[in-house]
Formats: sequence, C-alpha cells, structure tokens
Amino acid sequence: MILPTESGTPLNTSAGTSGTSLRGSRPAALAVIATAGVFLLARVVWPERQASAAGWIALANAAFAVALLFVVAVIACGAGRRLARLVGATTRSGIETMLLAEALGLGAVAYGFMALGLAGFFNAWAFACWLAVLAAWARREAWDALLALLASLTRLGARWRQAPMAQRMVVIAGLILLALAFLQALAPPWDYDGLMYHLQGPRLFLGSGRIVLLPENWQANGPFTVEMLFSLGLAFGSDVFAKLVHVAYAAMLVLATFILGRRALGGGAGWVTAALLLGIPLFSFWASLAYIDMAWALYNTLTILCLVRWNEDKHRSDLVFAGLFAGLSAGTKYLGLGTALVCGLWLLWSLRGRSWRTVAGTAFTFGGLALAVALPWYVKNWIAAGNPIFPFMWGGPGWDKLRLSFLTDYLGSFGAGRTPLDFLLLPWNLFVHSTRFGTFMRVLEVPNALLILALLYPLARRTPAADAIAAMGAGGFLLWAVGSQQTRFLLPVFPALAVGAAAVLVRTVETANRRRWRRSAGILLLAAPVAAAVFWSAYLMWYAQPLPVVLGLESKASFLQTRVPNYRAMEYIESRLAESTRVLMLWDGEGYYCDSRCLPDTDQSQMLRLASRHQTPEELAAGLHRQGVTHVLFSHDSDVFIEERDPSGHHRDARDLLLNAFLPSCASEVYADDWVALYALECAPSG
Repeated sequence: MILPTESGTPLNTSAGTSGTSLRGSRPAALAVIATAGVFLLARVVWPERQASAAGWIALANAAFAVALLFVVAVIACGAGRRLARLVGATTRSGIETMLLAEALGLGAVAYGFMALGLAGFFNAWAFACWLAVLAAWARREAWDALLALLASLTRLGARWRQAPMAQRMVVIAGLILLALAFLQALAPPWDYDGLMYHLQGPRLFLGSGRIVLLPENWQANGPFTVEMLFSLGLAFGSDVFAKLVHVAYAAMLVLATFILGRRALGGGAGWVTAALLLGIPLFSFWASLAYIDMAWALYNTLTILCLVRWNEDKHRSDLVFAGLFAGLSAGTKYLGLGTALVCGLWLLWSLRGRSWRTVAGTAFTFGGLALAVALPWYVKNWIAAGNPIFPFMWGGPGWDKLRLSFLTDYLGSFGAGRTPLDFLLLPWNLFVHSTRFGTFMRVLEVPNALLILALLYPLARRTPAADAIAAMGAGGFLLWAVGSQQTRFLLPVFPALAVGAAAVLVRTVETANRRRWRRSAGILLLAAPVAAAVFWSAYLMWYAQPLPVVLGLESKASFLQTRVPNYRAMEYIESRLAESTRVLMLWDGEGYYCDSRCLPDTDQSQMLRLASRHQTPEELAAGLHRQGVTHVLFSHDSDVFIEERDPSGHHRDARDLLLNAFLPSCASEVYADDWVALYALECAPSG
C-alpha cells in the first residue's frame, strides 16, 4: 500500500520493510494460513449447500470461497515474483512490483489449468496438483510476499494519519465500493453473461473432463484465461468464487490506474485518476458479476504501464512484462488483440529514428511474447474448428454464413449510428443515448462524465509519459468506435482516459492555488461522480438484496427465483420432465441452472435460422423434431432484445411466426410464469 506523507511524497510500505517487522509478522502469517486451511478442509465436511438450503451453511460456503481466493492469490503472487526475477525485473516500488507479480501469477495459474484441460485432465484433483506444484516452486517468494503484506498492514495507521483529507476520501470511497461489490459477489450468480458462458463454459468443460469445442455456445470458444480461474471454484462446488475473482481484479485495476496516473503526472495525480475510475456509475456492480472485463482492463492497463516504464529507461524487463501482459489481454478476450495492435503501433512510433536492428529486436521481444502467451487459445480453435478466431470471419462447425451474419448484425446494433457525424458525436451520445450502448442496467451504463475532459488533454499539463498513455488510449477508443460500441467494452480504455482527464484537472487546480474557493470547487467536482457511484451501488445493493441469501436467511432457490427470469422454469424442467426431454430456449442463453435437457440460444438466432428454412408450422415442427427438440421455451424478455437489437427486422418476423402461427397450431403450454412460457410440441413429424 502506498499512502502520501503530508508533503505529498509517496511512502513505500511494502518494499524495504525491516527484518524485525517481517519476523514480527510471521506468527500472524502462520495464523492466517492456518485459518484459510481450516476453511478449505471444512469443504470435506460441509459441501456446497443445496439450492433449497438456508442457515449457517451459507456462511461456511462463503468462507470457503474467500479462503480459496486467498490461497490462490498468495500462490499466484509467489509464482509471479519468481517469474519476474527470472526475466530480470528490477524492484522500484513494492506496491508496483507486487501488483505486476500478482497479475502475472494469476495468468500462470490459469494457463496451467488450460494445459490440463487440453490434455484431458480438467478436474478438481488436477487443479489442486497444479497449485501444489506452483506453491512448492515459489514457496519462498510467496512467504515473503505474505510477510511483507502483513508488515505493511501494521503501518497503515501512521500512513493514514499523514494523508491529506482528500486522499482519505478517495480511499474511503474505494473501500465502500469494493465492499459493496464483495457483498454482491457472495450471492449466487444471476448475471446474464455469467449464466450464458462465463460459468456455463467451464461447467461444460468440467463435465467433459477436458476443454472441447462448443459450437452452440460460441462465446465459450474464445480466449478463456480468466474463466480457467473460475473453473477452480466450480470444480470444488463454488460458483461464488468466480465473482470474488472478478472483484479482486477490480481492486487491482483501481490500484493500476492509481499507479499509472502517478507515474504519468506525479504527486497526487494518482489519486485523481483512481477517483475518476471509481466515479463510473456501475463500476462496483460490474465488479461483482461473474464477468472477465475487469481482468481484461487490468492486463490492458498493465501493458501500457510497462511500456511507459520501458520508455523511461529502456530496461528490457519492462518490455518483457509489457509483452506478457499484452498476451494475457489477448488470451482473455478476442478484443484484447486490439491491445497488442495499438501498443505495438505506439512502440514502433516511439522507435522512429532508431536503427533497424533496434526496432526489429524491440518489436520481436514485445510482439513475440504477446503472441506466444495468447497463441494457445487461437491454436486450439484452429485445430478444433479450422478458425483461430472461431466463429468470426470464417465461421466453422455449426456456423454457416447466415448464422454468422445474424451475429454480426447483433454486434453492430450497438451505438447511435455509424455516419461521420455519429462518430464525431460519440462522447455526447454515450450519455444522451446511453441505452443504445448498454447491455445491463442500460440507463446507468455510462462513463464518468469527467472523463470527457480527456478531449482537452492537448491543452493540459503534458508529460512524455502522459503523451504515451494518451496516444494508446486514443487508439483503444478508436478501435472500440469501429467495433461493437458497448459501453462496458470501454472499461480497458477508461484508465488511459482518466490520465488525460486528470492532466486537465491537475492543471486547473495548480492555476487555482491562490484561490482556495476554486481549488475547493475542483475537489467537489471530482467528488460528485464518486459520491453518485457510491449512491447507485448502494441502491443496487438494496435492489438485489444479496444479504439474506449470503447470511443464510434465504435459500439460493428463493433468491434466484426473483433474480433469474427462467429459474422457475428450470426448476420445473428438472423436476417434472423426463431426462430425454430437450427444451429449445428461444432468444434465451441463460442455461447455467439447467442440465442437458436445456438447449440455450446463446446467439439468439435459433428461431431466425429455423424460420429461414421452414415457412409453415408443420415444416417448423418437422425441423425441430429432427433436432431432437421436444419443448420450446419463450422468454418475454426477448421482446426487449428484439425491439432494441433487430435492425433488419428478421427477429420480429421470426417471433411473429412463432407466436401467431406455430405455437397456436403445433404446441401446448405446459408451464408459464410472469417471465417465461414452456410449450410441448404436438405436431407429429411428417414423413
């Protein structure tokens, strides 16, 4: 942890800790490890609670997830520190080194799980063995990291008393937002994408005992580095673990943004950049989901940070770190390829005027490492599907041109238009027409309004480091603008935009030093979005009501019945229908809480493809029978999707065929609630 002194000079509370302090931390470290071990071993006696169970078992399960996260974090930090030493990394700041090591170590844990999955050993015991190997290999580094952390905690009181009030407020707000995210994360998963593929993909891999191609769940075939970490929790019966991992990545992202701002602008600018990130209305809520965006944003930010460090003194280890993190970004999400592209172009630009040997060697180090780290996921798809970026561009098994065109239309439906004027007005439209860019809680899915100040960066307090960050941030924003314009996909760009906006705010405050009311106005301006973010996070906590289920006052089933639209239907399917039943979930991809009887529609195109081949109810019934479908499930939520994401009108036509022609003549309703209806097919197959 780094907190400022009264003079504003950062104090390093982890590096350079005295031997006496470390020795004094050893009993505490042993106690922490023993406590975590007890909670992990308790899993043998108290397994994950059943959906209908309540009571103290809920707290035991939550404690297990937290203990598992702690153990993985310590092992990962040790492994990352040892890897850093192998590449010749220099220690400049304890907190910075610890952050880089933790992020790199989590990648090492995940890639080990991936290797096991590709080899056909995707199970709990194999995961435990890999963690044991890493722990043995990096035991000294992990132990030292834990001692340094505990020693730092003993000094927080003094650092806190020395910190200015404004910085204390940033820390308090950050802790509140992360605490709210943590409490939300302890509740059973109920977010759409998590139930569609972030959790469903690992669940299917665990069922197969290996990583396999899943053509009907296309998202689960992309780069899946962070989901490999989720798999560890699922293997031991804890899906809450995945959400806690995402919260941990969010905390590291805030820290990385702080470090980025401090390195670019110096002094207290790091606190400004951190506050700008925390002022995103849904930051805490996003962090609490079983998503991977916080990890993707972290690896993107660390790539930029390491390139900035390299640009200052040309130390090779920083370039190595940048390449590794760019590879982890591309190994986390297809869009992470943009990180490597933008940062690679900036790297080449920064080398202009150098000899071709220098340019080639530097580019090969960065690009070669990024490619080597990301490549396993793309090679896997190439071998399994004949397409390294399956299903994009060239399709693959189960993905013809028609299906691919439907997916492309959907991804292109986000945003307020694609004319030159629309691109120019993007900063305005992101707020005024936020629902066109959002996917979840769309009205609130907007950036921190102060990030618009980044547009004024050319007039602000500029430094070489800030210039580099601004260039890479602008490149990331341009790639987002020409791609699928989803607000959440801007998360990896927000730290760089925060640096640009902070440069404007810092210069404004510096010019107002002699006028305290202007300085106070600047602080209030910065604090307003953060306060609003805390308010909205508290409101969403009240809306979701996670505490009863976390504390065991409510069962998981009761909680999910009011949060997941199709959960009651899933209960009906599993309790009332035969195992041979196959339910086609039209326009509904949330299949995590159902077994093999459910066929989720993860790309929302099942009915479109059926309607393109079958024009009458009888033909449609025959087509469904050929697929083994016995029931269809229709979600009323699909009406919202169709109204907002159907630029061609094909979804409306398919829905009309289903509701007005097919269901009245070829199906009977067997279950219905406020959100979904389940129908049994009745038309006999022709021929």
